[in-house]
Amino acid sequence: NISTTINKGEIISIIGPSGSGKSTLVKFLIGQLRPHKNTVFYKMEDLAVLGESEIQRYRRKIWIIFQDYQLIESLTPKENVIYPLILEGAPITEIKKKYDAINALLNISTIETCEIKKLSGWEKQKVAMARALIHAPDFIIADEPTGNLDSENTTAVMEILKEISKT
Repeated sequence: NISTTINKGEIISIIGPSGSGKSTLVKFLIGQLRPHKNTVFYKMEDLAVLGESEIQRYRRKIWIIFQDYQLIESLTPKENVIYPLILEGAPITEIKKKYDAINALLNISTIETCEIKKLSGWEKQKVAMARALIHAPDFIIADEPTGNLDSENTTAVMEILKEISKT
């Protein structure tokens, strides 16, 4: 039973034992599960009453970074990153500009043409973060983004998330 408001630039963590509802909350936040009326709001909109097209519009404003990366193995890292923009039909010039900006932040150019299955966990996480950020979402849900990483790369992920929260 929680009640909170999350403002632009804030980073919050939700912790608790297995079975306490963390994953269910994430599913509510990404619109995968429908919450009860008057329980989950986004910019004063009750997610429970949104129609399917409105939920799709809402989902384009958020992005999730999964612990298991959720990368498409048949695509290169660069293709994984720009895929959401291609689906939207973004012009090539916009895709290039956004990719260059994300690459400047995460430095993925050295791996952009590699096979996904040959990447380390850290490299996969950078690709997953780049894919989330290229969309310029209103907010990002990071579902245990450091669960598969060593302490050095865990710190790097947290520093990147802190940096992007400032923008």
